[in-house]
Amino acid sequence: MNPGLSIAGGNTKSMDSKICEKILNTGEISTDTRTQGAGGTFFALKGENHDAHDHLDAAVAKGAVMLVVSDAGSVPPGYKGEVVVVDDVLRAYQDLAAYHRKKLDPLVIAVTGSVGKTTLKDMIACILSPRFRVCHTKGNLNNMIGLPRTILEADSDTEIMVLEMGMACPGEIERLADIARPDICAITNIGIAHRENFNSDLGILNAKFEITSYLDADGVLVINAGDSAALERLAEAGSLEKGYKVLRVASSGTEVAEQADYIATSPGIRDEDPSITFFEISGPGRQESACFQVPAPGAYAGLSAAMAAAGPQALSLLGGAGLGDLNALREGADLGGLMAGLAAAQEVLGIDAAQLMEDMGKIKDSAEAMTAMAEASGLAPDALLAMINLQLASDELGYDRGVEFSVPHYLLLNLGAFLLLFATSGIAFFASCLFNLSKSYFAAGAGIPIAFLIFQIMAQAGGDLMFFKYLTLNSLFEPSAILSGGAYLPQFAILAALGAALYGAGIVAFKRKDLPL
Repeated sequence: MNPGLSIAGGNTKSMDSKICEKILNTGEISTDTRTQGAGGTFFALKGENHDAHDHLDAAVAKGAVMLVVSDAGSVPPGYKGEVVVVDDVLRAYQDLAAYHRKKLDPLVIAVTGSVGKTTLKDMIACILSPRFRVCHTKGNLNNMIGLPRTILEADSDTEIMVLEMGMACPGEIERLADIARPDICAITNIGIAHRENFNSDLGILNAKFEITSYLDADGVLVINAGDSAALERLAEAGSLEKGYKVLRVASSGTEVAEQADYIATSPGIRDEDPSITFFEISGPGRQESACFQVPAPGAYAGLSAAMAAAGPQALSLLGGAGLGDLNALREGADLGGLMAGLAAAQEVLGIDAAQLMEDMGKIKDSAEAMTAMAEASGLAPDALLAMINLQLASDELGYDRGVEFSVPHYLLLNLGAFLLLFATSGIAFFASCLFNLSKSYFAAGAGIPIAFLIFQIMAQAGGDLMFFKYLTLNSLFEPSAILSGGAYLPQFAILAALGAALYGAGIVAFKRKDLPL
């Protein structure tokens, strides 16, 4: 080991305030030698298919003055800088971000959901940027590395952080919430993304709701009231337990609109430009409302804007202007500039207008196209990115709700429905056979289908009665498991075997009665 080499600690607990301060004072913090600047600290992250310890030579060559590693033996010979040795480099990176967030002490707004979280995050940042110094997630850097990176990029005069939180497995959002400690949380909706990693849709809901793990009595939770009754119940229970405020946002014309705090009303388009959505947002008590336009089709754009306004306004961040401050969203009103930008992006990508509108994500994937679009339109890159995300969110919402599946999915769904019907009708057939067998079987023959019906009704009532679904057959056929690649073959086998057994028992009963088949 070099005489000048300093080894700090042996596990993540070594990331105390002194080491954190030392790392932050080195300058840029990097996890990728390809984008690493001169100087700073390099974190050697290790993933399933990549280990940055293999690139420490490159990090040192670029001037890293400090290395954070889990393998001290991988440090290049002759390195004169300092080394922090930890058990888990990713955990250390996250702990550093948590320290930086605590030190800056900004107001933190966190957003999650299966669809639309990137759009909502961009809208919130757009609304607040005219009044505050805002640091927000760039693109969709919303995972266990991306969120800490966003926090560590915040400078000392940051007043508000707007952070997007994504997840693939249970516990991930809870960890992100622990790092960020949000003051305002927003949940856009609960879909079937990453269904293969969860036992049920309720598991996805619980994982998204982890965003509130560290929300205290001064906090605010904003939810899409029309999305999930189970989410409503979780929000109410959390509010009672922790004391935070729950704000419900809904679209007009829905069943929950009357109970919502914010309503996105009158979404519509004009014949001359169907790509622009016009809507009105009404605030608490319906005493205040404002009209806006967003460069994306569909009512979902208005709902996102209402959610974007709810949390900040609840904490008086929008000041006396109230909903009027949403005028920041009207950066999209320069339609001439926007069209010029789209034409420039189209030229760079070498595709026609129809292809571009079919997948606006092509622009986001090309730095050259984004630059050309910004220069031609005269609009800020962040504003353009928000517009693109609005379009993509509308497309994704339609996919999530309508589910555009393949022919194999279609056939499997029909097979599952047939097996469910086969097993269910088997119950009715067997019960009718018992009914006709003799007077002593009358009660059983009539009682089985009635009990089955009662169980169905109880399960649909939800809440504490959800367990009754396991006394029905519906829990053996979950379309979401088929669409997300989850397990479904065992359930299919059970339905087939149950149906065959019930029909077989019914036939035996018929023969005992000596009735013609």
